[in-house]
Amino acid sequence: MILKRNRNKDGIEYFYASQPCIIPLLTKEVIKRHLRTELFPQEKEERKGVLKNIYNYIGAIQARYQNSNNNQINYLSESGVRYFMETGRFAEVPLELYSPLTEEERKEMVLRLADSPTFSARILKYELTPPEGMLCLEVMDKSLFLEFLVPGKGMCFLYVNEPGILMAFRRFFGGFSKDEVYSEAESREILRMIAQGKM
Repeated sequence: MILKRNRNKDGIEYFYASQPCIIPLLTKEVIKRHLRTELFPQEKEERKGVLKNIYNYIGAIQARYQNSNNNQINYLSESGVRYFMETGRFAEVPLELYSPLTEEERKEMVLRLADSPTFSARILKYELTPPEGMLCLEVMDKSLFLEFLVPGKGMCFLYVNEPGILMAFRRFFGGFSKDEVYSEAESREILRMIAQGKM
């Protein structure tokens, strides 16, 4: 599980997902290599347009990370990191669009995540039960965005603008205590060990 708390001029924004956030680490080469050719054949002009849209989307998210001034705290569970390491799948891009990342790419990305100066990691000491499908939940100042995978049916998206629901999620996200998470140094070491297959 991952929970990101992003402090910005508009307040606090929360993001919760079932795997580590890989988007900021993706390169154009990785995207091009894994975009499914059966959906978007190499020789088709449509493939160029799809790649351009994905590059723009990922570029916007990467810029947001780079401008976070280290005010972002990411809460993860070991099971979420292990899921990514075992499957090479992540929820930020619809699963139908890409093939799983290779084992070497998975290892490289988790190690880069552990060593990133703009990534402040905290591993939960007590595991949260992972959902059956992938889940992303983003709680913003005045709205909520929910993205989830329905097994056999693909990704579904829901946008909610209801203060009561937002407050409930904010209270949940703000409820972790220091006793429930490892320190940043410990968390980074756990990420490295999982990536290297040492735990």
